[in-house]
Amino acid sequence: MALLLIANVINIGADLGAMGDALQPLLSGPRPLYVFAFGCFCALLQVFVQYSRYVAVLKWLTLSLFAYFGTVLAVNVPWIQAAWGFFVPTFSADPSFWINVVTILGTTISP
Repeated sequence: MALLLIANVINIGADLGAMGDALQPLLSGPRPLYVFAFGCFCALLQVFVQYSRYVAVLKWLTLSLFAYFGTVLAVNVPWIQAAWGFFVPTFSADPSFWINVVTILGTTISP
């Protein structure tokens, strides 16, 4: 049970960190503030919004995931280079590279 609690806390932290990272370039403010704000906002929504309404909003927000598909159709993707990068990954010693790896894995594994 303790391991599950630890995994869930880390997972939620990765999700909130990814949301903060996504907002930081748009508003160019302090990332920790955005992470804290997202955490408070999500907690307040869960406590004060009626469950049936909250679920309905989240269901409609999942439609935003189709933006990934639309982006692939709208941009010119070099498919040979993309396939090469998919099968032959590159690694870097840059800390921001590893932060991105943890963020991607944390948000991908979360479901």
